[in-house]
Amino acid sequence: PADSADKNNRAFAPERFKMTLGISDKAIDQAYSDCKGICGGVRNDYFGLLYLEQELGIPRERARNQLAFGGNDYGIDGFHFDPLRRNLYLFQFKCSSDYSQFQGSLKRLIESGRVERIFVTPNGDPYKNQMLLQLRSCMLENRNIIEQVCLRFVFTGDPLRAERSQVLGK
Repeated sequence: PADSADKNNRAFAPERFKMTLGISDKAIDQAYSDCKGICGGVRNDYFGLLYLEQELGIPRERARNQLAFGGNDYGIDGFHFDPLRRNLYLFQFKCSSDYSQFQGSLKRLIESGRVERIFVTPNGDPYKNQMLLQLRSCMLENRNIIEQVCLRFVFTGDPLRAERSQVLGK
């Protein structure tokens, strides 16, 4: 299982990086065509939608509310709370085999107090997106049962190679 790591080991390696092979360009194009009028965003935003649907079994309408479409994502593209495992998953999605594309997202997440804005002062940004509001609501609703927050990087490349990256390893 993806989360069989010891609860005291917060690195969660090598499960931190996830590869998905079952999401085709055609499926992304179709999801984009079907949902762009409702969700907006760009084509690659729909890679995350398909991941939540196919890999986690989340219905599309619910999955749309757990994703950032467009900008101002603070370095997090989506989230999911698993009440059985008591884990809150934060996702960064890249529709690419190039793991180095995660660097910019990590910088956005770390810099400018964005982590604090997500977890401590989410109402401090008048430009926050709907996903951040949903994430905050989920955290408040489940604050007594969330045991772990897991950051997952999902892309189409080799997760072991990404795990060995010096930049991303830090």
